[in-house]
Amino acid sequence: MTWLDLILGALATFRITSLFVSEEGPFAIFERLRRWAGTYELGPSGQPQRALGRFLDCFWCVSVWIGFLFSLLLVRGGLEEIFAAGLAMSALACVLWEVL
Repeated sequence: MTWLDLILGALATFRITSLFVSEEGPFAIFERLRRWAGTYELGPSGQPQRALGRFLDCFWCVSVWIGFLFSLLLVRGGLEEIFAAGLAMSALACVLWEVL
């Protein structure tokens, strides 16, 4: 895996995760997905009631899975490299999320 692959994967992870967690998306598809998942149905603790809603409410959580997806697409190494690249892409996406 090259540095360019890592940077491109992290940027793609950031963008896709941002769509899932906080943007409407084309034709409000991501907004409807969050509403279906129960993101806006808050329980007594102020957190979404449904597990899928809690999952889509957290940028850090979603970025891990999206990072792993992109590492599977970009990394041609072994399982260890795929795992490490997925975590690295997620970490870089989270840094961008916090900075921006």
